[in-house]
Amino acid sequence: MNINNWCRKNPQPFAILALVDGQEKRIELSGGGRQWRDLAKTVESLNPTKITAVDRAGNVLRCLDIETEDPDDKEAAPVESETSAEIKVFAKLIAEAYQVGGKSYEPLLKASMEFIASQSSRLASQEREIERLRTAIHKLNGQLLEMSIEPAAEEPSVAEQLFAGLAAGQAAQHQHPAVRAVKSPKTEGVK
Repeated sequence: MNINNWCRKNPQPFAILALVDGQEKRIELSGGGRQWRDLAKTVESLNPTKITAVDRAGNVLRCLDIETEDPDDKEAAPVESETSAEIKVFAKLIAEAYQVGGKSYEPLLKASMEFIASQSSRLASQEREIERLRTAIHKLNGQLLEMSIEPAAEEPSVAEQLFAGLAAGQAAQHQHPAVRAVKSPKTEGVK
């Protein structure tokens, strides 16, 4: 029998009353770091038939008839079964919450993934179009550069210059008489 665990169980007692040979003996906690072990050793050395845990005011917290009851069987088993039942209920609640949460977010996640996929394909097609336009711009810039470069002007040869001068003279002779009169003033008295 584990008296130490029985004594330490909450609510923790201030003292233990041990019934030994029809007489009740009071054992108070020493208050040190080894108080529970010392208390259990003292109780076991007395070999009592009944022990009672009391608080500071003398109120009974729990009793144990050592001859008929085993504190390990009576106290540990119910705590273990209550704890395991609570754990099972808690586990069931968590599982249900997980399923409900997964089902409630499933349409949203599906729609989100479809949106991401459509946006990804749209982005890829836009990138292809941008690349095609960049190539066209580059080609047009090359053509514009070729057109803007004028061939270097060559100086006319002497024959071309003479021909241009004769053409200009011929054009001047065939002008309208009013234009000729203005351009060539008549001198009086010259024959």
